[in-house]
Amino acid sequence: MRKKGPLFLCQLMTALVPVLCASCKGRGLAIVGVEPRVVYARSADAVPEQYLFVFVRTEGLEEAKSISLSCPDASLSWLDFSPSRGDDGLFYAVFSPAPSQIFPKSLYDLSLSDFYGGSASISFSLEYEDGRAFSGDWTGEKAEYAYFRKDGRLEFFAGINENSGTLTTRKDIKGRMECRVSGDGGTVCLMPYEEIQ
Repeated sequence: MRKKGPLFLCQLMTALVPVLCASCKGRGLAIVGVEPRVVYARSADAVPEQYLFVFVRTEGLEEAKSISLSCPDASLSWLDFSPSRGDDGLFYAVFSPAPSQIFPKSLYDLSLSDFYGGSASISFSLEYEDGRAFSGDWTGEKAEYAYFRKDGRLEFFAGINENSGTLTTRKDIKGRMECRVSGDGGTVCLMPYEEIQ
């Protein structure tokens, strides 16, 4: 999981998480909304790894140069010089907490810049459920399987008890990960990757 984790995480979050729109304007560049998602990637033999996915919706931006993130209360900052692009005007970055730390539940400042010297900023408050990710108690939450092809690409999502017939005919499906999402959608727990025989 650790070796394939970043690819799986990016594919999963792009497909799984809708971006909710707010309203904020920057000078020459407009941010329509920002949506953070705290993701816990569990493995069979280690404590869950925490990541922060930040999805930024813009108005018609073709390419983003960078996304910077800071938490003034904790004097922490992050910078991504190559944000990934989702659909039209959607960009996202994946951040890891400081070593042996977790992301503070606090106010964050985000800034996005383009290649023409434009930039825009927005602030958001980060709240998430941390106890469940470590205890494994995710009963009663939304659960789906993400199915992956042999080349590691995400193929489709299905409910826990769905598509068993499809798997018998799809020889290109190599493995799956169970995805648990909290009721408010702000916290995602990815269970260990399982190979399908």
